[in-house]
Amino acid sequence: MYKNGQELLDLCAKENKRVWEVALDAETKLTGMDRDRLWAHFENRLDVMIGSATKALEHRQATKGGLVDGVANCQYEYSKKDGSVTGNYMNYIMALAYSSSEVNASMGKICASPTAGSCGILPAALLTMQADYGKTEQDCVMALFTAGAV
Repeated sequence: MYKNGQELLDLCAKENKRVWEVALDAETKLTGMDRDRLWAHFENRLDVMIGSATKALEHRQATKGGLVDGVANCQYEYSKKDGSVTGNYMNYIMALAYSSSEVNASMGKICASPTAGSCGILPAALLTMQADYGKTEQDCVMALFTAGAV
């Protein structure tokens, strides 16, 4: 096991493995689950993340306090317009992150990664990597293991 980033990198070098592989090995030891079952579990987490990151883009979610109702859709629509300071691309990524937060606030299903308050950051990053850099679902699952290790 490892206690900090340097120990993780040292372990990767020693075992000639990537971070996600060391993280998967650690998860098998911690949970007692085999690699295939853990992989399927993380695929499910990814599906939940993608669902929450896209759900509120076009469909406003009703939340208890109403403070974030429609924020994801507003940001998404703004991302389609030219002339913003941050540009369309960054506004779209923000819309994905806001969508997860809005789904969370409406008591919808999210994946807290690592907390419910930051539930939109990782899904927004992963969806962007898939869409813009051709990353596969397998790449995204490896990224989830990596994020868990870090």
